[in-house]
Amino acid sequence: AVYTHGTLKQRCRELESNQFLIADLIPKRSLSIVVGDSGLGKSPLLYQAALCVAEGIPFLGKPVMRGRVLYIDFENGLVGVDELVSQLSRYLGLSEISDNLLLFNYNDAPANWKPLDLEEMIADVKPDWIIIDPLAAFAPEIDTQNDCVTRVYQYLRGIGKDNSTTVTMVHHIRKLSTQPGVPTPDIE
Repeated sequence: AVYTHGTLKQRCRELESNQFLIADLIPKRSLSIVVGDSGLGKSPLLYQAALCVAEGIPFLGKPVMRGRVLYIDFENGLVGVDELVSQLSRYLGLSEISDNLLLFNYNDAPANWKPLDLEEMIADVKPDWIIIDPLAAFAPEIDTQNDCVTRVYQYLRGIGKDNSTTVTMVHHIRKLSTQPGVPTPDIE
């Protein structure tokens, strides 16, 4: 559609595009990515954000819009996730965790589960926010095939649009080699 400024403002109101799951950080119905070196704490940060949105409590002092969160974890084990969520809930002062926090762990997925099953999962649980951690495990070719990046982003953007949900991806910058003689990549 082509909009005038007035009709654009109206469409934004219809889509609630001025609303945030986490104020000034995660807009509703958006596609976002959290990028950083391995081991920085991206997963614990996002698990805390997920808990805050699920429970409707501020995240790092920022107001949140309470909603259903689906955290899709391809990396961490079940016990590690349980310990992390328990520790974070104690830190946040939660006596219990509501059913708004939904956890999918690839380590415990059915043997025939594939990334395209995501659409059916989303239709079943109707999350307001989906976190995919890490993106390269969801779409392994994303690190080596440039056209895959576009395809995956379009796919996830479509999921967001079709389900009125927000999608956040986690991307790990490759770990630097500790092997002698392997050059450090140029920072540029």
